[in-house]
Amino acid sequence: METAEERRLCVDRPALITGVGGPAGKAAARFFRGKGFRVHGTDIVPTAAETDEFSIVPRGDNPEFADAILAIVHRAHPCLFLCTVTEEIPAAAALKETLRSMGVSVYATDPGMACIANDKYLTARFLFAQGIAAPRTFSDLECASAREAGERLGYPFIAKPRHGRGGRGVVVVNDPAMAEREV
Repeated sequence: METAEERRLCVDRPALITGVGGPAGKAAARFFRGKGFRVHGTDIVPTAAETDEFSIVPRGDNPEFADAILAIVHRAHPCLFLCTVTEEIPAAAALKETLRSMGVSVYATDPGMACIANDKYLTARFLFAQGIAAPRTFSDLECASAREAGERLGYPFIAKPRHGRGGRGVVVVNDPAMAEREV
C-alpha cells in the first residue's frame, strides 16, 4: 500500500499518455487530470487534447517510436506510462521493464501477449487453442481469395485486415459476386 507521500510524489510527476488525439487517449487524459495529475500527451499529429505538455511521436509500429518515448521519459520523468493506441501495444510491452527500471509505472501486457492481441488472426488462433469459442478464421496465406474464403466459410462472412483498430476495413461479404470484388 502506498503512503500519502508516495501518492503525492507521483501526482507531482506527469502521467505520460499516448494517442491523446483519439477517444481513449482523450478520456485517459481527462481522467488523470481529474485526479490531479499533470498530463504529458503524445500523438502522431498535433492535437487540441487536454494536456499540460504535448509531444509528437512516430506511429507505434515505427521502429523510432520506442526512442521517442524514452526521450520523453528522460525529459519529463513521468510517474506512469499508458498507451491507448493499438499499434503501440507491442512497443509499449517491449519497453515495460526498461521504463519500470526508470521508476515509471507501466500499464502494458508482456510482449508475447501484446503481439497476439495486436493481430486478429493470432488472437483467433490463440482463443481456439485455449478452447475459447472464436469464429473460424483464415489468413490470406490459407485462402488465396475472398471467393475461396466464401467457399470454405459460407456466406455471409466478414473480411477484415489482420491489424488495425475498430471497424476500419471490415467488410461483410454477402455473396460470391461481392467476394470477386474484394482483394
